[in-house]
Amino acid sequence: DCGAGGFASAVGEMAAHTGARIALDRAPLKYTGLAPWEILLSESQERMVVAIAPANLDRFLEICRRHNVEATVLGEFTDDGRFTATFHNEKVLDLPMEFLHRGIPQRQLQAAWHEPPRIDHDCDLPDNWPETCKRVMRHLNVCSKEPIVRVYDHGVQGSNVLAPYAGVKGNGPNDAVVLTPLLGKPYGLIIGHGLNPVLNLVDSYWGGLWAATEAVANVVAVGGNPDETALIDNFIWPVPEPDTLAQLSRAVDACVDFSLALGMPFISGKDSLSSTYRGADGTVIRIPPVLCISAFGRIPDVRRTVSADFKKTSSAIYLVGARRENELGGSVYYEIRGVPNTRIPRVNLELLPAVFRAIYRAIGAGSVLACHDISEGGLVAALAEMCFGGQMGAVIDIPAASRPDAFLFNETPGCFLVEVEDEAAFRHVLGDAPAVRIGRTQGEQVIRVRWRDEVLFAIDLAVLETAWEEPMKEVFGC
Repeated sequence: DCGAGGFASAVGEMAAHTGARIALDRAPLKYTGLAPWEILLSESQERMVVAIAPANLDRFLEICRRHNVEATVLGEFTDDGRFTATFHNEKVLDLPMEFLHRGIPQRQLQAAWHEPPRIDHDCDLPDNWPETCKRVMRHLNVCSKEPIVRVYDHGVQGSNVLAPYAGVKGNGPNDAVVLTPLLGKPYGLIIGHGLNPVLNLVDSYWGGLWAATEAVANVVAVGGNPDETALIDNFIWPVPEPDTLAQLSRAVDACVDFSLALGMPFISGKDSLSSTYRGADGTVIRIPPVLCISAFGRIPDVRRTVSADFKKTSSAIYLVGARRENELGGSVYYEIRGVPNTRIPRVNLELLPAVFRAIYRAIGAGSVLACHDISEGGLVAALAEMCFGGQMGAVIDIPAASRPDAFLFNETPGCFLVEVEDEAAFRHVLGDAPAVRIGRTQGEQVIRVRWRDEVLFAIDLAVLETAWEEPMKEVFGC
């Protein structure tokens, strides 16, 4: 693709060991009056440079015409080891490939990893639980993104089986989308994503594992097969300096460890290691290290997919997955409470594959009515979103040995809330995967949380839903 450097890098890289000759005046332009160097360096990422054998050229151009894709013969690859370009038959570039690729000294980058200081502060239990829940749901990393998502048409070509939103009012968020690329076939493609720059500011290894786990959990939550799932990485990083380069190395280590532990390949990806901005006044802004993982999975039969909205009253609610409740560092809850803490969630790569496969089996067996993975905002946010979709309430019982806020707001990835009707069948197909029944759905539109045989708090669904929807409505004026 003609990203950074445009034709210069796209052609220059492809022809590094051969040579190339291009005619810049043949390139289709969006604007008139461009100088040759502007055409050469224009960064139009939607454009692709393709090498085609001359014998296949006519067939290739016909395929492009059939699909209404503009295609132009820009030039040819050579064997002279030079990169040359002309503009209306005038030579405007002639450089040896050797000089182009190795003519200047390469940067020698040094990485220096420093273990983040352990900050282990805690806080008292909230005085006002409903208000705390509202503040979590209003947080920009948790609140509804519907005004943004609704800008796009999700029904184009009629291949969408599961859209971003579902439920009674169509506002309950799903974890992933399910498509049928080939109409009439039973199988489908699932696309999910995961990222958490907040955790990367502490340690990008665990932040990277969180992102990969979240991406695959989103695919599994709607019925995807974890053993038929592939990954794509997207690194968006500040300009490499010793500390950020070390974080980059640790994020790559996380991708490697995750891929090997789950037998899940990274099939593509991209990077942008230049997200540092220097203002005219000398101000320097560095973005946090960002690793976005995209997961692409297969579901054998799209009719087996499940959405995240609760379906029936009096259903059992199960928590599936291994949680470490004392890892609230980087959570939305600790942020709104103003608690500095670097004890961020860690992923158990030995147990994770079994959890993913158990959820996949349960959905495939028809034992799951609804499923939602736990991410930003913790169990409270996941539960609330399932209630919003189903327009029904829930009663939750916190285990007596758990600290209530840790149980409700911990953001350990790879855990799921599951609505179940036939509990015996569900537990049978789940096997040895860690799972505990934590409550039930109810017709009353109230979320009621109990601990040690007492009601800890209750909050009306409408109040929580309003808090969740307001931030983006305010931004978009809707």
